[in-house]
Amino acid sequence: MAVRISKIQNRWMESLREKKNVKIVRWCIHATDLPLVNGFYKLESSSYRKIDELIVVMLTDFESSETFAYNLLKDWVAEYGKELEKCANLPWDDFHLYKERVDNLKDVNYQEKLLVELLKSYQKFIPNPLNRMFLLGILPRNLSTYEELNDWLDKFVALLSENIGITLVDYTGSDVYSSLIKKWKKDSVTIELDDMDISGAYAELMQQGNPHDPNQQIRMLVIEMGKAASKKKQKEIHVLGSRMIEIGQVSGDVNLWTYAYLVYAGFLFEFKDEQIISLLDKGIYIQKNALAAGILDKVTMLLPLYGYKASYYNFTKQYEKAFQCFALEVTTACEMNDMLGAISASKNAIIIAENHAMAYKMIELLQPLFPRFYALSDEELRTTEFFFIVFYYLHHSEEISKEEYHKIEDRMVFLFGDNWEKRSISKIGIFSNPQTIMEDAFS
Repeated sequence: MAVRISKIQNRWMESLREKKNVKIVRWCIHATDLPLVNGFYKLESSSYRKIDELIVVMLTDFESSETFAYNLLKDWVAEYGKELEKCANLPWDDFHLYKERVDNLKDVNYQEKLLVELLKSYQKFIPNPLNRMFLLGILPRNLSTYEELNDWLDKFVALLSENIGITLVDYTGSDVYSSLIKKWKKDSVTIELDDMDISGAYAELMQQGNPHDPNQQIRMLVIEMGKAASKKKQKEIHVLGSRMIEIGQVSGDVNLWTYAYLVYAGFLFEFKDEQIISLLDKGIYIQKNALAAGILDKVTMLLPLYGYKASYYNFTKQYEKAFQCFALEVTTACEMNDMLGAISASKNAIIIAENHAMAYKMIELLQPLFPRFYALSDEELRTTEFFFIVFYYLHHSEEISKEEYHKIEDRMVFLFGDNWEKRSISKIGIFSNPQTIMEDAFS
């Protein structure tokens, strides 16, 4: 893995050696190599950095062009604030000034300009700012539309001052940023990466463990199942999956045992295999027994099992069953006092309910739970997409007074900004940034 990331560093330096003051640096990679590029970004933010340019990567969701700059600003000051708590001697002296400006931002038309001002301020405090490129990495975890993002990037790049630019990740064969690069051809660099064989990298890592350790044995089987799945060898997945369950059971570790059921079922999804639900139900049964016995440290797989079961029903267009499983995930999370997990599962349940005429079922589920969600601290709620659930609750609940309605609205504005309702509406249509599930995705 380290060798591959080193190659990426060298490729970057070769590509930018003769390029100064570029506005856009675009990776063009195989989707499977995204973890390696992420590893490059992490390495370059450490003391082991190798390139001349300074990169700060943001994973902020792109919900709409009307809210993206504001969400970037909020995420920036939130992340810097966390780092400041760990190390009080960080060099950006203007942090508190910009935090206040972001917190008090009212004019949505000023958000891009404020983001540019923040970047210029931050640039002043980096070593050798006059001769060093500062790049904002934009890598949304989720996005609504590449077309709208391209339009936003085009306007944003035009505002950037000297020695400040952006870096993006594009995918071989997709070229989702091609229109942007064409327009900014003279001010951009595209770095193309050959297939870095990340599967081989993971296999090398996994083979370094103790071959007698059940965890190591299962990791090796996950690699083999990934290879079988890529070749559409359904029978081989069954053979490997059965072996995995045996290893998990003999290990005596309830979580490892149920993890085997989850992984086995997960690799069968694309085949719509008739054993998928049975495998997930067996894992759920094991976990529920541990929960009933009060062994909470052995119940880490119950919520993912419900989530996988719901996802499979949704995948096979059995929407009522999908909703029921998401609802079980919500209520079980509440029973385990995992309120953040319950909020996450509620969001998935809402999307199913809203798209398949089950609003009445969703509000029946949400009505008794909402007060528990709402009682969480501001700090906890800010880490979630609670605004999405609130929007749904306010528009469907018949038990809320006008006074309570406005009180909840005010808190949402305080926590998530003036555009929280628009962000909620966009969540119905949001989709994940293209990525390929890696062979260690379940580890």
